[in-house]
Amino acid sequence: MITAQIVKELMTAGLAGEALVEALERIEEASRETLRDVSEPSPGALRQRRWRASRETSPSVSETSRDVSETSLARIPSSDSPKVSKKETCRKASPSVSRDASNGAAKPSRQLAYTPAFEAFWKAYPTDPGMSKFDAFKSWNKLDEADQKKALECIPAFKVWIGKQGKDYRTVHTATFLNQRRFEGFQTETEKVQAAVEASSHKVYVQYGTEAGDAWEMHYRNKLKKPPPRDAKNGWWFDSEYP
Repeated sequence: MITAQIVKELMTAGLAGEALVEALERIEEASRETLRDVSEPSPGALRQRRWRASRETSPSVSETSRDVSETSLARIPSSDSPKVSKKETCRKASPSVSRDASNGAAKPSRQLAYTPAFEAFWKAYPTDPGMSKFDAFKSWNKLDEADQKKALECIPAFKVWIGKQGKDYRTVHTATFLNQRRFEGFQTETEKVQAAVEASSHKVYVQYGTEAGDAWEMHYRNKLKKPPPRDAKNGWWFDSEYP
C-alpha cells in the first residue's frame, strides 16, 4: 500500500514528475503481487514470497530515488557555469570584418578619390565650412565633361555676382549650384569675359612719347578728331603697333 509517508520520502529524495510516478508504479506493482499471495496457508512462505517479490521487482526506494536524483541533477545546468550572452555568441561566431584574417591587423579605411577636375572646381568655388565636399562630388559626377567645364569657367562671373548681393548673402551650396545647373545663368557673362581676354591677348601696348605712340596720337587727333585713350602709365593697348 502506498502511503503518504512513502510519497514524502520519495519527494525528499529529489523525485518529481515522471521519476516519482515511475517509483510509485514499481511499489504498487510489488504490493499487487503481495496481495495475490495472501491465500497461501503458510505465513513463512508468505513472508518469503514478499521478500523475493520485493527483490525481483525493484531496488530499494532509497537506491531508486538516488539514481533518479542523480540523473535529474545531471540534466540541470550548473549555476556556476559562465553565462554567455547572445551578443558575445554572435561576436565569436563571426570575426570582425575590420581585421585582416592573416595577421589580425586593422585594415586601412578606403579614401574617396576626388578627380583632378573636381578638385579644381572645389578650389575655385567660394565654399564655406558648412558645405559638403562629398555631396558636391556626387553632383559633379552627374554632369558630363562639357557641363563640368562650363561650371568651372562660370565661377569668376559667379563671384562677381556674389559681390553685388551684399554682406548678408550666403553662397549657395556647391551641390545645389550643380544640381540646379545655376552655372548656365552665368554663361553669357563668362563668354563676354573670355572674349575680352582673348581680344586683349592680341593687342599691343604702345607707350606715348615713342615713335609708335606719336603715330597713334596723330591718328586719333587728325582722323578721329579726339585725343587717344591713355592709362596711368601714359600708354594704351592698340590692335597693332602702328595705326
